[in-house]
Amino acid sequence: MKKMLTLFILLLIPCFVRAGSFSVGMHCPKGAGIGETISCKITASAESISKLSISFDAEGLPKSNISFVKNNGLNFASADNNGFVLNDPSGSIEIGTLNVLIPSDATESSKYKVILNNISAVDTESNTINYDNITSTISIKSSDNSLSSLSVGNYQLSPAFNKDTLSYKVNVDDVPKITINATSSDSDATISGAGEVSLKYGDNTKEVVVTSASGISKTYKIIINRFDSRDKTNTLNNLVVAGYDLDQTFDPKKTTYSTTVDSNVTEIKITAELTPCEEDNKIKSSFVKNYGPRTVKKLKYGKNTVQVKVRAENETVRTYTINVTRIDDRDPNNYLKTLEISSGRYTFNKEINSYTINVENQVSIVSVKAIAESEKSTVTSPAKVELKEGSNKIKITVVAENETKREYNITINRLKKGTTIEEVENITYLKSLKIVDKNINFHQKIISYEIPITTENEITFSYELFDDIEGTIEIKDDETGPIKLSSQKSEITMAPIHDGSVIYLNLMTKEGYSRQFTFNVKTADYYIGDIDIPVEKEKLVIKWTWQLIVALVSCLIILCEFGYMVYFAIKKGGIENKRDEVRRTIEGGIEEAKKLPKKSELRREQRAAAAKLKQEEKARKAEQKKLEAEQRKKQKEQARLEKEKPK
Repeated sequence: MKKMLTLFILLLIPCFVRAGSFSVGMHCPKGAGIGETISCKITASAESISKLSISFDAEGLPKSNISFVKNNGLNFASADNNGFVLNDPSGSIEIGTLNVLIPSDATESSKYKVILNNISAVDTESNTINYDNITSTISIKSSDNSLSSLSVGNYQLSPAFNKDTLSYKVNVDDVPKITINATSSDSDATISGAGEVSLKYGDNTKEVVVTSASGISKTYKIIINRFDSRDKTNTLNNLVVAGYDLDQTFDPKKTTYSTTVDSNVTEIKITAELTPCEEDNKIKSSFVKNYGPRTVKKLKYGKNTVQVKVRAENETVRTYTINVTRIDDRDPNNYLKTLEISSGRYTFNKEINSYTINVENQVSIVSVKAIAESEKSTVTSPAKVELKEGSNKIKITVVAENETKREYNITINRLKKGTTIEEVENITYLKSLKIVDKNINFHQKIISYEIPITTENEITFSYELFDDIEGTIEIKDDETGPIKLSSQKSEITMAPIHDGSVIYLNLMTKEGYSRQFTFNVKTADYYIGDIDIPVEKEKLVIKWTWQLIVALVSCLIILCEFGYMVYFAIKKGGIENKRDEVRRTIEGGIEEAKKLPKKSELRREQRAAAAKLKQEEKARKAEQKKLEAEQRKKQKEQARLEKEKPK
C-alpha cells in the first residue's frame, strides 16, 4: 500500500525540462572598394546547444569569391567555404571570418549580398531549433573626392571656384588668422586642411585634402597672400671704417666696399647709422645680432670679409660687405736652401719637390739635413731615418713666415742583398706618361713636373709600364686619398684641380721599390724645349714682344706702300722725301727689334743650362763614388783590426 502511495505522489510532481537557445550574427562593412577583400565576422551566443550548423551563400558575385577562416579554438565537426558544423558551442563566441572578394569589374552602382542560411541547432535534449537567414548588403564605395564649395573668409578666389580646378590665389588684409571653408560633394568623403589657419606676412601655401570613401585623395592648393603693412626700410645712412677710407663714396643702395690697412693692424672699428622710414622719420629697422657696428678683431693677413646686416620691420635683410685687406709683408719664401742626405745619388733643386734615391743594402740608416732658404721659415724634417728593405718615404715641410707651406717628398729605396742600383732604376721607370691635352715633355729620369692650366678643373693621366715590370700605380692629390691601379696601362682623371694643387703618382714594384712623380698644378706656367727646364717669364715676354714687333713692322710697310701709291697718284711732288723718311723709321725699328733675344738664343741658353746641370750631376756622382770608396776602405780596415785583436 505504501509503494502505491509513493508512486502516486511522484506522478503528481511536475517535470520541468529547459530547452536550448542560441543566436547568430554577421558583421560586414557597409562599403568596399573595387577589387578589395572585406572581412565579415560571424558570432554566436549559445546555451545548452550541442551542435550548430550554418551554410554560406552570395548574390551578385561568384560563390568562389567567399572563403571561410575558422576559429581554431572551437570544436568544429566540419568547416569549409560552403559552411560549417560546430560542436558544443557555449556562451558568446566568435566563430570565424568570412572573407569576400569584390570583383574587379564592379561599378559604383553594384551591390552584393552575403548570406548565412540553413541556420539550425540541436540542443542537449536533441531538439532541433531553426534560425532565420542573415543577409548583409555590401555597396561599392564612392570615388568622388571633389569639393562642392571652397572659400577663404569673405575674399575672392582667383580663379573662381570650380571643383575641377585645384590651384587658387587670394589676397587678404593684414590679418594673422583666417578661416578656410570647404564642403565635399560626397557626404562620405573626408576633408582635412579646412578651418582656421594662421598666416605669416606674404605668401602662405595651404592645402585642402579631400579623401573619397574609397580612399582616393585630391588636393586643392590655395596661396594666401597676407598684406604686409610693415615698413620696408633696411638701408644705412652711413658706413665708416674708423681711420680708413672706403674705395668709393658711400651710397645706401651700394652694398660692397673695400679698404686696405697696414700689416700691423689687427683690429678695426666699424660705425654705421640706420636710415629712418620716410612716413614718420622714425627708426624702425635694426641691426642683425652680431652684425651691427662693432670692433672687428683678429684680422688675418690678406682679405677679411666684414658684414653689416640691417633688418627692416618687415624682416627683409640688406647686407653691406666691406672687404678689408691687411697688407701681408711677411716673407713668402718657403724654399729649401740645401738638402743633404748621407747616402744615395741625387741633385737638389729647390724648385723640385720630389726625389727618388736608391741606396745599397748595407745602408740601414741615413741622416737628413734640410736648411731653409729664408731664416724666417721653419723646417720640419727627421734628423735620421732607419731604412727597411724596399721603399721608405720621407716628408720635409717648409713653412714660410707668411704661413705658406711647401713639401719635399723623398723616396729612398733600400736595395735587397745582391741587387744593384742600376737594376732597381730599370724596374722603377715608366714606359710612358702623358696628360691629355698637355705637353709635359716626359722623361723617365725626371720625376717633378709643372702642369699649366687655364680654366679646366680636371686633368687625365695616361701611363704605361714596361712589359717586364710588375707593379701598381698609386695616384693621389693633396685633398683626396690614393687611387690604386694594377693594370699595365690605364687612364685616370683627377678632379677637382686648381692653381696650387699637387698630384703624386707613385710606381710600386712587386719587389717593394718605388718611384714617385710629383705634378704641381699652376696657372700660366710654361716649358719649352725637350727637357724640363722652367723658362723665365721675362724671356717669354721678350720673345713674344720681338715677334709682335716684326709682325707690326711688316703690316706697317704694306700700309705705307699702299698709302704711297695713293698719295703719288694724287700728288707726286714731295712724296719721295716723305717715303724715305718713313722707310728710315721702319728700318730703324727693325734694327732695334733684331737686337732683342731670338728663339735660337733662348734655345742656346736652355741647352747651356742643361749641360751645366749634367756637369754638376757628373761631379756629384764622382764625389759620391769617392766617398763610398773611402767608406768601404774604412770598413775593411775596421774589419782587419777586429780580426787582429787578441782573443
